[in-house]
Amino acid sequence: MKFSLKKKLLYILGAGMIAALIGQLFTRYYLELPSLIALEARSDSKDVERVRLAMDQLVKKIAVSSIEYGTWDDTFEAVTMNPEEPAFEKFTSINLVPSIFEALDVDGGLFVEQAGNIKYSSHLEKISSRFGPEAKLDPKSLKPDIPYPSRVPVKERLITAGFSQSNLGPVIFAASHIIPSLPPYPASRGIWIWWRLADSQVFNAVIENVQIQAAFIPIAEAAADTHLSVILEKLMASVGHLPRDNGGYLYWLFNDLSGQPMFLVKQNSDKRAFAENLVSESVVIGFAISAFILIIVALFFSRDVLGRLLHAKALMLKIIETGEYDKRLETNNSDEIDTMFTQFNQLLAYIEMQNKELKGQNQELTQLSQQDALTGIPNRRYLDEALDRCWHQSVRSKSFMSVLMIDVDYFKAYNDNYGHKAGDQVLRQIAQTLQNHLHRATDYIARYGGEEFCAILTDTSPEAAFNVGERLCRAIQDLNIKHEASGSVQVVTVSIGISAITPTEIVVDFDLIKAADEALYMSKERGRNQVNLNRTESYGNGSQSIGS
Repeated sequence: MKFSLKKKLLYILGAGMIAALIGQLFTRYYLELPSLIALEARSDSKDVERVRLAMDQLVKKIAVSSIEYGTWDDTFEAVTMNPEEPAFEKFTSINLVPSIFEALDVDGGLFVEQAGNIKYSSHLEKISSRFGPEAKLDPKSLKPDIPYPSRVPVKERLITAGFSQSNLGPVIFAASHIIPSLPPYPASRGIWIWWRLADSQVFNAVIENVQIQAAFIPIAEAAADTHLSVILEKLMASVGHLPRDNGGYLYWLFNDLSGQPMFLVKQNSDKRAFAENLVSESVVIGFAISAFILIIVALFFSRDVLGRLLHAKALMLKIIETGEYDKRLETNNSDEIDTMFTQFNQLLAYIEMQNKELKGQNQELTQLSQQDALTGIPNRRYLDEALDRCWHQSVRSKSFMSVLMIDVDYFKAYNDNYGHKAGDQVLRQIAQTLQNHLHRATDYIARYGGEEFCAILTDTSPEAAFNVGERLCRAIQDLNIKHEASGSVQVVTVSIGISAITPTEIVVDFDLIKAADEALYMSKERGRNQVNLNRTESYGNGSQSIGS
């Protein structure tokens, strides 16, 4: 069969148009849409991570409070008292009351003896109103079971913390060992638990913190809903990306400590930034150009269009693998492919912004974990890291390093006489004063525990450290905080113990904190309100003191 050139041209043009259409659809289906969906999934994961971080922040806040109360001498003594003793009643009436719960943002607290029996439990009135006057949190209902001290030795002050189901419903709780405030630690005498209902008040706080609209739906309620049960089955099967519905909502599961789903989270997400249709505007325009001049379009497609798309795919895959969201596709707004690239770049810019926000929140969480909640100055965790860092720095520079242990004199008597609220205010004043009198960037001050503070001075000789200690003593006394129960002057004072050494590669086990504690003990023994120096150097050991 013979065909005219016109027909051959028409047949070739038709075949070329079909091939061009198939090529455009292939590119759209296998290159463009998967990359866009992968980027969208990354964006969704960032939003979910922000909510999870906010939930973790609530857990860490309760965990810090649980550790502070568990690592407290008063708690360590109270757990062995008879509940009928006045001292026990005084302890519970001060520390397990609504004002403390509200200040710590918890609903209740309890502590149990070493064998797991509840010693004392208390909660806010709203708990009794909701569950009845006899309702109380049963620690045995928490899953997984809390390992009580009779079965587990003391390794970490915090035993466990997180979300869990309980006899009162979903709760956030933190359990920590009841041990003394200072080492060496004997066996734990029990467990201190702070807890809070995981209710709408908690979730509203999370939403307000991350500025993302979300609903936390109990698993049983979600399973009973026809629409949500389908989504729940997909999540349980862990198939594909996090599911979305037509309303633009994103769904994911929030598990409790035992790994069991606790809530189905329905989270508001940004509207999809690209069309999911297979036949897009770029496909239609590309097909029209291919049909107009087949050969030129084919050459252009192989050299420029397809090459650019493959380059874009490679770049997007690299971005997905490396997380380098600051990269961009080159555009000059000259054609439809550049329009698609602009969509890519918009998604990349959005994810980059979210990534920066997430890093900022991580930095903020790190700062909160290293800050003492009461005084606002660094806590013991920060001090331990600073001590290790300064030791190695002093080894390299072969310079002195000094540690000051600072203890508030007669602080228990102050609390007994003026109340814990006034005592907390005194600790804040003292912390601020100590911080204000340590001017160098290489000087560190932190709350060590209870009424005790610790300062690290690098490149500071024993004599200079002693002078700093005297200055701090005078500064606290000059605050003129009235203290009628003081055994010396009638104002709040501090005692200071100092240890100083020039660290070397050979001296690796020297305990500066212990040496400073010994000097502090000497200051207490000699009448308080003074400074004592415990100096360890090649020219000898000794101590010296001057009253402030």
